[in-house]
Amino acid sequence: MTDDRDDELLRDQPLGRKGKTGRLLGPGLRQYRHPDGGQAKLARSLRIAQRHPQAVLKITRYGHGGHKILAHVRYVARHGKLSLEDENGEQIEDVRELRRRVQLWTAQAGATMEEPNAEITRKRRVTAHFILDAGPDADRAVLSKSVQEFMAERFGKKGHEYLFARHDDTRQPHVHVVLSMMDGQGRRLHTNVAEVQRWREQFAEIARGNGIEVDASRAWERGKAPTRSRGLVKYGAPRPTRWTREQVRRGLAARKERLLSDAALASARGDSKRAQALNQKAAGLRMRTDDKLVRHTVAERRGAAAKMPWEVARATNAQRIVADFQGQATQLEEAAQRVQDDTRRTQLSGAAKRLREFAKDVQATPTRAQKIAQKIQQRRSSSIDRDAADLERD
Repeated sequence: MTDDRDDELLRDQPLGRKGKTGRLLGPGLRQYRHPDGGQAKLARSLRIAQRHPQAVLKITRYGHGGHKILAHVRYVARHGKLSLEDENGEQIEDVRELRRRVQLWTAQAGATMEEPNAEITRKRRVTAHFILDAGPDADRAVLSKSVQEFMAERFGKKGHEYLFARHDDTRQPHVHVVLSMMDGQGRRLHTNVAEVQRWREQFAEIARGNGIEVDASRAWERGKAPTRSRGLVKYGAPRPTRWTREQVRRGLAARKERLLSDAALASARGDSKRAQALNQKAAGLRMRTDDKLVRHTVAERRGAAAKMPWEVARATNAQRIVADFQGQATQLEEAAQRVQDDTRRTQLSGAAKRLREFAKDVQATPTRAQKIAQKIQQRRSSSIDRDAADLERD
């Protein structure tokens, strides 16, 4: 729970203005929004330092065919055991009414009830199915109220129709939502990483207004970005492998053989254009001695493996997070010295202490490569200890 002394510092503030491109800013691909300074950034940092549960808004799938959408709606309703709530707050239990709604959504999206064949027809997204969660300690009634307010604010005002229900029969209560992709004016909803993150932030803000202590920060903001994170490095970065040069050569030889075989098959069928293209592709295969994978493998075999780009980016990001939190803590400490009110001074000093403790934890958090190295070292040490014990017994 939140400390009462932090109520003023944690008072909800605007989460910052959007960039001109509408994308979220961040390290690497610059696709995450970095909050503005001032009270908004301080409130966000304090929520991160206090380790509030993270709000979950995850799109699980998109519905393309009406029959599969209806099957998913029935799953959300637990096959008739739960009632679904719509955008008007009405409870729906009749299967015929659910079928009518799904048929209407499918017709509005220009799709069919049957699942389209991807090879023949481009799939049209009729619905988006996602899960909302506010942490294991969230009150179930307050969770439903927060979801209702969020859906009405984000989608109801634009004329989107939706159905949702809360599931309490799992380890953690959560809400399933089936949202129509078409709004009231016939415009299609477009989703991307930045847009879903904005939904998540808005849902967390509404949940906090209803008394649920929850945060919606990104992993890199908490200094815990995964080792291989596409949000920290550019797409196409080499993957860590343990392939040798000989394995790479064998793989290229096998690929060349498959291309030549497919070319011969295409030639036998009379498709000379495809056969020529496959032959040219097979002839263009070369052993790339300057490939990053091969160079990394050689260095690894010599015992001096260089850090991969995502490892360097993760370490750099952690250093930036630590410096950012330390800087905010210093500002709070300086502000505490200028304040005459003892209560306010204690409040600012406590907040600064939390920020410094969190920065210290981020700095001490090992990377995945460091954890693996530690495990290997522990196994080696235990093996040496066992061998020494056996010698003593002998």
